[in-house]
Amino acid sequence: MVIFYFRLLGDFVFKPQMEDAAREFFPSKFPCIEELERNISLVIYNNHFSLNGARPLVPGLIEAGGMHIKQTSESLSKVFFYMYVSSY
Repeated sequence: MVIFYFRLLGDFVFKPQMEDAAREFFPSKFPCIEELERNISLVIYNNHFSLNGARPLVPGLIEAGGMHIKQTSESLSKVFFYMYVSSY
């Protein structure tokens, strides 16, 4: 029953909103959302193996979580300092 509810919610609420946003930002010929859902070959999603564990992924699925973080030696030394002085 819950799956049916979310299917109806997606079809009649979310998909029309996505269609409107797609037409607003991509005014040229743009395929409908159903056609895009059927023709997906690459998915980039915000997840990182350190949060949810490492697991095998299909080739068309890329984890992009943490790509925005710039790691410097200064920030790394701060992390090690706080780990050292913590009371665990």
